[in-house]
Amino acid sequence: MYNEDGALKTGIRFLLLFFIVVSIGLGVFAIVRGFEVCPANVREKIVKQFAYNLRMENAYTLNLKDNTFINESDFAERQMYITEIIDDFVIEFNYFFTGSDEVQLDYEYDVYTVLVINYRHGKNTNNRLWQQEKTLVQNVDSKQQQIEISEQVQINYDEYNAIVREFEHKFGLTTDSYVDIVFKVTTSGEKEQKEFSEMEESRIQIPLNLEVISVNADDMVIKDEAILLKVTEEYNPDYELAGLGGVLLVSAIFSFIILYNKLFNISIKSEYEEERDKILTAYGDIIVEILTPMDKKNVSIVKVKDFYNLVGLEDEVRSPIMFYEDKNSESGEFCLLHNNLLYVYKIKTTD
Repeated sequence: MYNEDGALKTGIRFLLLFFIVVSIGLGVFAIVRGFEVCPANVREKIVKQFAYNLRMENAYTLNLKDNTFINESDFAERQMYITEIIDDFVIEFNYFFTGSDEVQLDYEYDVYTVLVINYRHGKNTNNRLWQQEKTLVQNVDSKQQQIEISEQVQINYDEYNAIVREFEHKFGLTTDSYVDIVFKVTTSGEKEQKEFSEMEESRIQIPLNLEVISVNADDMVIKDEAILLKVTEEYNPDYELAGLGGVLLVSAIFSFIILYNKLFNISIKSEYEEERDKILTAYGDIIVEILTPMDKKNVSIVKVKDFYNLVGLEDEVRSPIMFYEDKNSESGEFCLLHNNLLYVYKIKTTD
């Protein structure tokens, strides 16, 4: 636990300092939490009132007219199709809505087509001339917590092509046309007087009156949402927690003050140590430190009142000053031997 010089080992000092810092932090945290003040003892917080997730997706397949070249199994989504052999498209829409709680969910959905005829003039094909909407499916319902919708519609490709050809023939125009098949769902509800609503669309677009086409379909829609509510609550201070924090904080600070010197390896020198170090620093070149005391037999001892007298004597006789220290009693002797006379200057800790 202690080094040879009496100081705490480095690991012990860091461990003690760590515990003191943690105790101070916990104490401050407990006091703040215990006496957390809000106006009129009321505070606001945000709570998750209702969470939900939804998924909307689409898919389609083709039915082909009898031909000797291509089978339906040869086709996949998002590739090129020869329109001459297309009989119809079978389109499927799916919608899933799941809430976190039992909430009354009202929903309505439509599946409808939008036939769009644009005037083709060079590269510009966005000059809309005419459009026609047609509802294929319509429904209104309500469920608890979860909604699952699956609708399948059949699109006769020749029927929509025929309308476009008739339009072009009647007006003598070249057009850029397509039909959108749209699945639109609106879901709404109420949770503790807070209303929410979601509207999503999924669309598949089929070009018309072309020899070869490529179908465009919206990607799957996935949503995870939450309805947040700001609520107020009455607040009462936690005196026990604050008191515990106060005790912990005071104890940690008191321990830090008591252990400060040991934690940072700061030694407080006694008067003896200060005088010893002062002499050794200033006159170390003429002092020899010895491990055993001077032999005082057969010599006459002369006690010197001031160390500087020894320095003057050393300068005259050119004999080194010997220093012996007794660490147990915190005392030391500076001695100079000359002509059978032992000059002694002694320093020690005063009581």
